[in-house]
Amino acid sequence: MNGNSMPKNIEIEKTLKPGLIKQTTNGPDEKHYVQLGAFSIKKNAEKFADNVNSKGFNAVTSARDIKSTQYQVLIGSFSEKNNSETKQAHLKASGFTSFIKNANNTYTLDLGTFRNSKGSNSLIEKLQDQGFKPKLNEVSVVNKIYSVRVLGLETENEAQKIRQKLADQGFK
Repeated sequence: MNGNSMPKNIEIEKTLKPGLIKQTTNGPDEKHYVQLGAFSIKKNAEKFADNVNSKGFNAVTSARDIKSTQYQVLIGSFSEKNNSETKQAHLKASGFTSFIKNANNTYTLDLGTFRNSKGSNSLIEKLQDQGFKPKLNEVSVVNKIYSVRVLGLETENEAQKIRQKLADQGFK
């Protein structure tokens, strides 16, 4: 494995400081790396890596898929769009924002999508307090995460020194 390529199967073997220095295991070729950040927008990761590289480091950007569950709060299952528009007006009059979704000629009102159930449950309670009958829909999603790392460090000590140099440059 050269210093510019990502190992195919990364297993975290030891973490010195959460999310900062890690050891990869990819067969007999064990290396360390310093992770500087994780971004949901590729351009932001690339810009950050360019900034790190401008300070004399060899940072690379890699992508991986992260699976998660999101929680959608919905109201209705209308066969006619005007029925969903009427319900949407009632929601708006009660202080709720929604948008109409059409799937297979069935209209629903989407009131929000949340990364955790706490947010969706809070909205559901508020809707129920106003007399609405919301539904919760759990959706599995796959998001790309773009990591910025300095790779190919031979020893833990070398990784610690690079981490300190990065911190001295303002990358914490």
